[in-house]
Amino acid sequence: MKRIGLAKAIAVVLILLAPIITDSLLMHRYNYYQELLRQYECYPQSPRNLWYLKRNECIGDFDGDGANGSVVLNLDHVQDAITGKIVIKDGGRDLFHLGYVYQSEPDEMVLLAIYREGSNAHLIVLDEVTQQTPLAAVFGWDGRQIAQMQPSAMEREILAALRAQYGQAESGSWFQFRMFRKPLLFLYYAGFLVVWLARRSRVIGRLWQELNAVPKV
Repeated sequence: MKRIGLAKAIAVVLILLAPIITDSLLMHRYNYYQELLRQYECYPQSPRNLWYLKRNECIGDFDGDGANGSVVLNLDHVQDAITGKIVIKDGGRDLFHLGYVYQSEPDEMVLLAIYREGSNAHLIVLDEVTQQTPLAAVFGWDGRQIAQMQPSAMEREILAALRAQYGQAESGSWFQFRMFRKPLLFLYYAGFLVVWLARRSRVIGRLWQELNAVPKV
């Protein structure tokens, strides 16, 4: 009987704590992703102000020559163009280019980040919209040119943060989590309290009936 009572107590504690622990873990991951975006997400230099807010520019030493280069957006020659190419310029050379599409607000097209590994800067690209096959890649100097390379553990985390914020699938899930986490927690514990009070009232009701059924001496 004692074992059954202990098992029930543990089950109740788990039922009470599981939502709080899950919510805490998810919020920790969300805040971690937000910090990664704050540190590493960046935007190309452009011939005109394309975004409403001040943005971190994509700057770094891409070819390892000790001097910083930058990522520049060359827009198509149309007044209202939203397409063009991003170009890595370093050491007076164009080292790399990639098609680019932007939106002023919200950002949901080609996403960039810079991660510095040692003395070299790597360009992280997430493009789930403009290409037939989604692109999630890291580009860095291989000694002769900018080439795609295997992402490091931190670069995979940065890509995950970009997906969580802007990705076609994950961003919706994180948005729903942020919007509904508190109402769902409230409903969960309100429901638990209602069930607990109902069970308690039934127990009290049975005891009252048993007391009233005892013959008076």
